[in-house]
Amino acid sequence: MNKDRKKIVIIVLCVVVCIMAIGFAAFSTALNINGTANIESNWRIEFTKIEEVSKTEGITIQQTPTASGTIVTFTVGLRKPGDYIEYRITVENKGTLDAIIENIEAKEDGTGALKFEIEGIRIGDKLGKNSSSNFIVRLSYDESVTSQPSNTSNSLTVNIDYIQDLGQVITPSDPSIESALLSTNILRDNVVQSDANIDFSQVSSDSNGKGLYYTNNNTEEGKTVYYYRGAVENNYVQFAGFYWRIIRINEDGSVRLIYQGTSANATGESTVVGKSAFNTINTDNTYIGYMYGYPESSTLYGDLDSNGELTMKDILTLSQILAGDIQPTDIQRIIGDLDLNGNLDNVDLDILSKILANYDYTIDDYATDEARYNATHANINDSTIKGVLDTWYEDNLINYSSYLADAGFCGDRSVASGAGLWYSSDTTLGYGQNYTVYGSYNRLVNNKSPQFSCPQSNDLYTTSNSTKGNRALDYPIGLITSDEVSYAGGLGVSGASNSSYYLYTGSNYWTMSPSRFNGSGAGVWFVRSFGDLSIDYVYDSLIVVRPVINLKSTVEISSGDGTTSNPYVIKTN
Repeated sequence: MNKDRKKIVIIVLCVVVCIMAIGFAAFSTALNINGTANIESNWRIEFTKIEEVSKTEGITIQQTPTASGTIVTFTVGLRKPGDYIEYRITVENKGTLDAIIENIEAKEDGTGALKFEIEGIRIGDKLGKNSSSNFIVRLSYDESVTSQPSNTSNSLTVNIDYIQDLGQVITPSDPSIESALLSTNILRDNVVQSDANIDFSQVSSDSNGKGLYYTNNNTEEGKTVYYYRGAVENNYVQFAGFYWRIIRINEDGSVRLIYQGTSANATGESTVVGKSAFNTINTDNTYIGYMYGYPESSTLYGDLDSNGELTMKDILTLSQILAGDIQPTDIQRIIGDLDLNGNLDNVDLDILSKILANYDYTIDDYATDEARYNATHANINDSTIKGVLDTWYEDNLINYSSYLADAGFCGDRSVASGAGLWYSSDTTLGYGQNYTVYGSYNRLVNNKSPQFSCPQSNDLYTTSNSTKGNRALDYPIGLITSDEVSYAGGLGVSGASNSSYYLYTGSNYWTMSPSRFNGSGAGVWFVRSFGDLSIDYVYDSLIVVRPVINLKSTVEISSGDGTTSNPYVIKTN
């Protein structure tokens, strides 16, 4: 942006110092007025960030992208037709005056084989004080090119003119400066605010968060997340024959949705796909997982069929392991790498030999806390609720897979420790029937500080197509997290009801977040019918299921503004 192109409208207050005297025959009084004034407004609009959104392989970053003040720069090399790269650029109003875009000029100079596209910004867009907005710049090598161009470079210059927003209406002279992307329409249709002043120890309200907010704190790699909070009424989406509510724009630009039902106005159990236990077994830390490994009484101790005792079948299986009839990759799924070095080696075989030599001998002396934790929380077995979601996906979304992103779902099983926890002892073990407080409980109950980033890669549920997370899912579908509920306006304290935020439905529904194991039962967070977060044992089969999905950053809308009567309609043809 050319700094000289900024338009500044300032109303200058001129103060005149007056001395007035009124005289009378018998009395005389002098009245004096002295005043000073300062202009405390300031005009400061800047580019604050440029982030790579997506690109094809083979792109060369020739100059590190920078966003500073009124200038954004980037230089890239594209190798073959069809190559592309997308950047998301953030512009922020750091001043005290509201702004509006008066004009946008985009000029290209060079080969026509390289295309520049700008999405998500238009003349007339408003930028309130202390807020930010984003737009996308896409560079691509025209895929229709069949021969080497004589001119192999191109340059793009974009000037965006902001003036003070005095309530005027500015209509774009070039209607082509539009975007059908869902994410850019979300940002365009809302005044985006920083969440720096939100108090997460309190529920959402008109004074404690209502609208679309952004944060770079506690996100993946410090990237920006935009999320809805409070009693918003413009985050409705129509997709795949169902209605959804937008939770957030993720770090990678994909858009997270939670199921709303077959009607935008649905409430209660019309907003769910059924009832289900989270897991049907409750008696071990194992069962707090969306996927899980083995309870302490089973595999790690040699009881391969999990009947509670080491049987002849187990002895025969272990004999096969020692004889080499079962491959190390198989045994790592069955019994685990006991010394956690990544391979089944002589140390592991020595442990197994001692089991064979005295099969009622406990392995406690050999299995570390870390080994037990990993065996407990391995992603081998599906939870009951995962089966419900997978079946619903197969019945309803399988034909829409090309529109869904693999952004992941966090079922955080990190364990917490320190003062102020629910139980002061055995809080860091996370296996067997040890009292255990999990990360979300510590964040929401003790610290009142939710986070979007997933503490452990093993707990970020993704499919095998993903380059991140545990790659354990069959389909890209999951549940909301307790942290997302907190960001949206719910509170992790029973009794702190909130019926005035968009996640309230009047029904009890599961989150994906483990809470604690109290020595006898595994507890997972759920959203109560009162709108607050609470904890229930995983075997409760009366709690309902609300699916969560992520739409790709490239999905477009055919119409809508996100309201109940006019939801964003996802283009699927």
